[in-house]
Amino acid sequence: MKTGIVFKIEGRKAILLKADGSFATVNVKNGWKVGQTVPVSAAPSKKHVALLGAVAACFSILVIGGFIWKQLLSGPVALVSLDVNPSIELSVNRFDRIVAATALNEEGTRILEETDIKDVACQEALANLLNAEELKGYLAADADVVLTVFASDSEVQASLLSELQAVVDSHISLYAEQIHAEYHAVDEDVVNGAHGHGVSAGKYLYLQELQELVPEADLSEFKHHSIEQIKGEIETCQKEHGMEREDAHHSEKHAAQKGCG
Repeated sequence: MKTGIVFKIEGRKAILLKADGSFATVNVKNGWKVGQTVPVSAAPSKKHVALLGAVAACFSILVIGGFIWKQLLSGPVALVSLDVNPSIELSVNRFDRIVAATALNEEGTRILEETDIKDVACQEALANLLNAEELKGYLAADADVVLTVFASDSEVQASLLSELQAVVDSHISLYAEQIHAEYHAVDEDVVNGAHGHGVSAGKYLYLQELQELVPEADLSEFKHHSIEQIKGEIETCQKEHGMEREDAHHSEKHAAQKGCG
């Protein structure tokens, strides 16, 4: 004999959950209780089955809709990168809170191990990073601090960049006046290029500058360099290119004078 579990009792009717996962509506027998296993001897009520199906559909819509709404509210709307040799990328939601923090080098990993910034307001999170004991050692004279912000909404990008610049400026003034700080609003192409090379957007800006000077340069060789080191490479290349242009100019001038003689 087929059996079912009493799912619900409504007056003289009971809704049973059958072994195959379907529901059946039957007349209640004396002594039946919710959760009890009873014989199934009646055909299911189409009306009740339809009602239960509608309830299940509504529940699914609520669950899926709630998940999508949560993603829209808590998902990242901006990316912030910070380079002080430690290289870190922060994902920021529409409430200006950190939803993810990613270290892009070993130094960055040590900073994040020391500093818990998940769900913290972005400005406070940046201040906490700059106050981290591990990072303070890098805030010395001639240090380079590069901060970038990407957001598809230009107003959000400009506002966040301005707020974070104020945070950095107030902190680096405590250490040394010779610290060089840069702030850049970057576009999606820069972010994608940076991610493709496994570096921050700030570092990628300098790698692009280096490649403009040396098109054949393998950027992967410089991904673990600090921005200060990459700037040194750029300055060396600029000097070499300047000397080459000067030599070429002298050669052309000498050839012209010889021709005139």
